[in-house]
Amino acid sequence: PTHVFASESYVFRLAKELGATPVLVDPAREAVPVSGSDIMTAPHRRWDFIPAEVRPHFQKRLTLLGPESVGKTTLAADLAAAYHTRVMPEYGRTYDVAYKQGKNWRAADLVQLAQTHRAMREAMQGLAGPLLIEDTDAVQTAVWSAFLIGEVDPALLAIERETLADHYFLLAPDVAWVQDGVRYAGDPAARAFFFEEAVRRLDGLGAHYEVIRGKDWATRRTGALAALRSARPPGDGRSAGSARSGDAYHPYTDQLSGADNNPRPAKLSLIRQFLPGRKRMTGRAGGRRAMPPLRMSACIR
Repeated sequence: PTHVFASESYVFRLAKELGATPVLVDPAREAVPVSGSDIMTAPHRRWDFIPAEVRPHFQKRLTLLGPESVGKTTLAADLAAAYHTRVMPEYGRTYDVAYKQGKNWRAADLVQLAQTHRAMREAMQGLAGPLLIEDTDAVQTAVWSAFLIGEVDPALLAIERETLADHYFLLAPDVAWVQDGVRYAGDPAARAFFFEEAVRRLDGLGAHYEVIRGKDWATRRTGALAALRSARPPGDGRSAGSARSGDAYHPYTDQLSGADNNPRPAKLSLIRQFLPGRKRMTGRAGGRRAMPPLRMSACIR
């Protein structure tokens, strides 16, 4: 790099280590009233200052699973409205209507479905708030695969493992099934299979989830909002599977700063990424999404 931009005095040492020219920018933070420490401490309160490319590092994903006609799409929209964020819509329904119409499913179809859903989610994550609501994911696709063809392709298993959400709501089939012209798994045995297979897969993956029940919509919505406020954080050391009230969790306050769950000072972490001999944080660390490499053209505040 030829130049290093920052709002702190450490820019001079950092530039020297890199053999670059230091540029001190807005040290009083009058033009941009935020610091890296502010963002690392409470990213949800500084969301507008976080570049879209970096937001997935801080963002939480809440994914809704369950049999057909249990209210996943409606609940996703309600939760997104309550948290002022966006919904990643279910792609499986779109794929089925456009290509399959409920017939001749193959393993390759379900892999393609999961790959496309993943790409769509990654494309919209930077546009959502600190909490992204997702209407199904690869876990649901794997359940469909087991139901439709009796097996799950290794490629789909890999996507399922790699893209596990921070938290899941699994909606129970205790409401009546309603045909909308597209659904075809309304038999009670089929609905029971979908629910039980989702439980089996979530437990096997060590996922964090709550079961949402209720025979009327108001009960389900109230239960979901309460569960979201009390759900435990990923990586807290407890076993997955059942809801426990009182376990503190909020999608905004659980920091994603490292596998040891002990945030380092933001400025020091940024400096160390660029010092000689230091590896940049990429990929996943300890089951958490790590900060993508920063470009040297960025202004380090």
